[in-house]
Amino acid sequence: MLLPALLLFQLPVLPLSSPLAFPAGNERWSLMRSARPPSAGEEEECDAPACFQGPPRDATGHADRVPPGGGDSGGAAGGSWRGPGDTVAPGSPTGGGGSNGGGTPAGPTRGGGPSPGPKPGPVVGLGAVNSGGPSTPTLAMEVDDGWWLWWEYNKTEYVRPRGLAFWRVAATGDDAVEAWNKSIERARAELSTVFTAALADDDARVRAAACDALAKLGGAPVVPHLLRLLEDKSTEVRHHALLALGASGAREAVAPLISIARTGRLEGRSERITPIASAVAVAGLALGRRIAPEDGFDQRVDEAVLQSLALGTKAEHEALVSAAMIYQRLVPCADLDRIARKLAEDRDESPSVRCRAIEAHAVSDDPETLARLERFLASDRLDERRSAALALGGFLEPRALPLLQSAYATEKEPLTRGLLLVSIGRHGGVDAREFLLRALEQEGSAQRHWAALALGLVGRKDPESVIRKALRDGVAKEKSREVLGAWWLALGLARDEEARNLLRDALGSSVDAHQRMYAATALGMLGGNESANVLRERLVVEPSAQLRVACALALGQIGREDDAGAMLAVLEGVKDPALLGAASAAVAYHGSRAALERLTVRARDVEGPRLPRAAAIESLSMMLGRTQPYSFGAISRQANYTVFSDWVKGMLQVSL
Repeated sequence: MLLPALLLFQLPVLPLSSPLAFPAGNERWSLMRSARPPSAGEEEECDAPACFQGPPRDATGHADRVPPGGGDSGGAAGGSWRGPGDTVAPGSPTGGGGSNGGGTPAGPTRGGGPSPGPKPGPVVGLGAVNSGGPSTPTLAMEVDDGWWLWWEYNKTEYVRPRGLAFWRVAATGDDAVEAWNKSIERARAELSTVFTAALADDDARVRAAACDALAKLGGAPVVPHLLRLLEDKSTEVRHHALLALGASGAREAVAPLISIARTGRLEGRSERITPIASAVAVAGLALGRRIAPEDGFDQRVDEAVLQSLALGTKAEHEALVSAAMIYQRLVPCADLDRIARKLAEDRDESPSVRCRAIEAHAVSDDPETLARLERFLASDRLDERRSAALALGGFLEPRALPLLQSAYATEKEPLTRGLLLVSIGRHGGVDAREFLLRALEQEGSAQRHWAALALGLVGRKDPESVIRKALRDGVAKEKSREVLGAWWLALGLARDEEARNLLRDALGSSVDAHQRMYAATALGMLGGNESANVLRERLVVEPSAQLRVACALALGQIGREDDAGAMLAVLEGVKDPALLGAASAAVAYHGSRAALERLTVRARDVEGPRLPRAAAIESLSMMLGRTQPYSFGAISRQANYTVFSDWVKGMLQVSL
């Protein structure tokens, strides 16, 4: 589970915290970058054509996968961060599944402006699924420099990989299409052999990538291989195998997953697979239920999840219940809806559980849901207000919009105000547009870039030119270089063709490479030949390897076949292991025959460095998978990312 091309670098970089994460250093990688902000996304309707969409995660090219905004949270040394939005009262305990303390959030730094982003650090690699509760259990486990963290958790909604099946042979006619489809099937069959052999690799990163790849190819033949991996010496690989069993969609995977969800072990075995095996199995069942509801992952899976909650021990309660709420978000059922309502009201539960339960209200059909979310929106607890604001962004009921607007008028905490704005933007429509235009004009510097992002969301479906003009005018007036990336993303989200020259200038500006990567991402979202020309021109002169990879990824989104050579040149030129996964993901996003050929060479290389091989396997799996990748994107977006347990963050990094 490398961080699939989720837009590599734009993932924030969190300090390494999980005891089960890969060792720090350049050997680890994830398809993210290990420096501050990053970017990417997925959505229900996607501009870039693709045979399968790509929701969140695992192939970006970072040295690790501890995400400060896309992966695991917390600091290597533990402890509570006392920055903006931290709601842990001074002196609160920090153990187990998260503090229940309320407390007043510290004020924003620099006189109300945004707090500085996290310092560059390792990003955990290969989409590891961590164990246990958060090692830094505050209510704001991430640095609350929120706009780019919000983007990282939501980007797979707007940026997706292109599968190999998107491409077509030059000839037309049924025979040509059939021949092309047969060639794809041959590639899948040949690479299945490669992936299966890679399960015996000495490097856990390669084994995990191969595990995910086989799951994406799916079907009964992969199940025996995945079951054997449940005895792998690496805990991370075992967790990958649990999720992969569900992602395979195979009927033969149902019984083993149900057994593990109930007891943490396979039937007839005495040892638990891992301390949180039941929770990870529940998440695996959610993937299967979502992918193959007619092929064995039927209603009995819902019943098994309920039984696992009844049988779970106190030690695994937080993880298991959080997994059940994740299940509810992916495949809603009435029984779990009732449990979500109870958990959300229970103040004896940890914040990570209650936040997931509040967010699960977004898929509820209970008539009292809106009233409950309104109460949470006015809570004295910051974590509850944030989760309610985000849930209402996904609760597309007309009466939700006025609640969000009223809450914004009374909310004081900056990040929560920003989350309210993007939820308003998600609703769209004339009322949301006018509200956000006023906010863009009237708000201070701490909120204007949030209003811009929200307007970008409205502009995706709103043809009114006033939105795009307001964004162009606003970025011209922006004085803070630290938030320019948010404005550039907003222009890309709004599909502003007139902003292309502005984004061209942004790519060549003196602003740091981290911010300029957002301009590249915006051009990728705009698409078209002109955007491709801008990106290609930048590749020729750009000295920053990070930005070169970002440009390659944007070209991958646009999908011009003649760009394959330039993108492969970027991949071959990468020397920094922390960028390798990202460069590989960029090639995978292109999804072309040339990409297939080059990545296949790397995947077959059993003698060379292991990291390039792992990255190639993960990238190939995104190109050839039979199902949509990034299923957990439905969880990572519109969720309070400041209150994620480490193992949940790790799971959200996977490309399954």
